[in-house]
Amino acid sequence: MIAGMQDCSKRSQLLRAISKLLLIVACVASVAACARTGNFVADHWPRWASGEPEDIPPRPGTPEYEEFRKQLVAPKPIPSDERNAGNDQAVPR
Repeated sequence: MIAGMQDCSKRSQLLRAISKLLLIVACVASVAACARTGNFVADHWPRWASGEPEDIPPRPGTPEYEEFRKQLVAPKPIPSDERNAGNDQAVPR
């Protein structure tokens, strides 16, 4: 009967050790998610592994973002066929 109790005690100790290890891993993972390396990892995660799509805008604060903002603010040229399409319509008098 004592041998059975020792097995139960060993299992209990093993389960406690595994539980503590999993708790430590979870804590480290949650702290690492808030670290500065999180952006780097997210930006370079492959698309096939559910990473970010290729056509998203750059992150704010980067030189690429400033160029992206300039392109958004810049006036877009109107194609000549659209410019001339308005002249063909009759002007009410």
